[in-house]
Amino acid sequence: MYTLIVLFYLYLLEGIPYGVQSRFLPLIFRNKGLSLTSLGLHKLLHIPWLLKSFYAPVIDRHVDKRVWLFITFSGLFFCTVLLFHECEQLVSGDNYFMFTISSCLFMYNFWAASQDITVDSLTLSTLTSSQISLGNTIQVVGYKCGAIIGGGFLAWLSAFIEISYLFISLSCLYASGMCFCLIGKYWKFCNVKQFHEKTYIQVNENENSDDEQNLTIVSKQYSYTKAFKIALGHSGGSRCLIVLLLIYKLGEQGSMNMLPLMLLDRGFSLSKVGFWTGVVGQLASIIGSTSGYYIQKKLRSPLTSVLSLMIIRACLQFPLTMIAFKSIWISAPNVSFWIGCLLMNILLVVSGGITTIMFTLMMHCTCSESSKAYQATHYSILSTAELLGKLLFGTIAAYFTDVFGYGVAYLCFLILSILPILYVYKCSGKFQFFP
Repeated sequence: MYTLIVLFYLYLLEGIPYGVQSRFLPLIFRNKGLSLTSLGLHKLLHIPWLLKSFYAPVIDRHVDKRVWLFITFSGLFFCTVLLFHECEQLVSGDNYFMFTISSCLFMYNFWAASQDITVDSLTLSTLTSSQISLGNTIQVVGYKCGAIIGGGFLAWLSAFIEISYLFISLSCLYASGMCFCLIGKYWKFCNVKQFHEKTYIQVNENENSDDEQNLTIVSKQYSYTKAFKIALGHSGGSRCLIVLLLIYKLGEQGSMNMLPLMLLDRGFSLSKVGFWTGVVGQLASIIGSTSGYYIQKKLRSPLTSVLSLMIIRACLQFPLTMIAFKSIWISAPNVSFWIGCLLMNILLVVSGGITTIMFTLMMHCTCSESSKAYQATHYSILSTAELLGKLLFGTIAAYFTDVFGYGVAYLCFLILSILPILYVYKCSGKFQFFP
């Protein structure tokens, strides 16, 4: 239980930068007149998350987890202090400051991505196979709690508290993470687990002892190329999962990212939009993430569970698409606002369940199709694919919405939500790695 609480705490701190960048700052910038295209380009600052699988082997094999977590918390702390120092320019929308904040957010993402590698490695090394589903729920819920704190909660508080004080509060949270790294109880347990795993590699029962000895020697000579071959070449299940990870959130991400900005553009206050889409919305997502664990247990098949939820998600996006057209919106703007918030929150419940199940599939895939020496890197490759689809489309979706308007954009988002349903239905027989 203590281990699960610690993992929740680490994922919570890891989720704060996501909330700041996806829910808080976009509303601030849009309120100051920044274009949707410019906001979309800011998503390219998430590139360190895409590249993390390239430096994951170095962190996983050669860097002490405790030391690296302390370094990442320190980096996040100093980035937050920089935002506090420049908060006046943040509010004024000064053009020169956009370069400063872009550099700061790039480093924010680098430290958060590096921290994610370490925490994922700790999760895989400290949880048993029977705890994976529960641990994955804790991962998703903890991350989204951090997103609430850094996103909608800050946006709502900005109506009552100066932004400088908000960044001071975030700095204190990261300072607590730095202090945590100095506590020895949890780390003593983790170090023992890691010591045993560095000298062990899982083999099939039909392999003889000579093969096992050879594999053990090879495992000490870590090859990143081999990790890629395991994920992309030797494993049909991993390849199919990577394709699904690239497409399963395209339509949903477009809808969820554009809705708060659409509400802001149509005359509603920043604090109101931030509260209903950032705080209440993320709470709805947490409910969905928690329910995903129980949905899996009830339906027993993760693939059946995710397919059912994807169908529900596509059905919910249809009425959201209708109110995105301004001709329908202006007939009853206040009613449309509440319908939009309600649909978004229901969608986030469903989306939270889908995310939990998808990360469970990722963990099962990693544990069954890669050796323990390569698990952290294999998992990083899968999570990079999951992010790549969201990141690239998020940039394109913002530009597309700027050019064609919210109505046409939401119609495309609806079509893209149907795509992963067809893929899972067609390729269901290729996902053989889950129990």
